[in-house]
Amino acid sequence: MPNRCTFCNISRIPTNHLILGKDWIEFCESCGDSQMLSRIDEGNLETKTVKEVFDSLAEERTQA
Repeated sequence: MPNRCTFCNISRIPTNHLILGKDWIEFCESCGDSQMLSRIDEGNLETKTVKEVFDSLAEERTQA
């Protein structure tokens, strides 16, 4: 990966990669804290920052 944030399109080091199905989201620290992702879960809208989703999935992997 080119270390280029998906959101601000600036080359930064380091970046993280969030993989959701076939979608790869590369993000820098500032965009990870500010950009939001939304999904509908059982009819309720759930919104989290990219970093919150990344951290929760990383936690799941380490507990498995």
